[in-house]
Amino acid sequence: MDGRGRLRILSVDDDARTLETLEFFLEVDGHEIYTASRGHEAVTVARRLRRERKRVDLSILDYHMTDKPGSDTFFKLS
Repeated sequence: MDGRGRLRILSVDDDARTLETLEFFLEVDGHEIYTASRGHEAVTVARRLRRERKRVDLSILDYHMTDKPGSDTFFKLS
């Protein structure tokens, strides 16, 4: 988190409307948002951010996704 309270957030949801809505409101609030529509995609995004030395401050995960449950995704992100 920077001095202004800006967070780097990874949002993961297989419902496109939910993902877009959450992204919109978090960006309006000044946060840097990364999104993924599947668990596997979220893991790929998180690995890319680590390589770029960008720390994710918060992950918001849908628990019921078609490819990988949110709990499995969480453990892969840790």
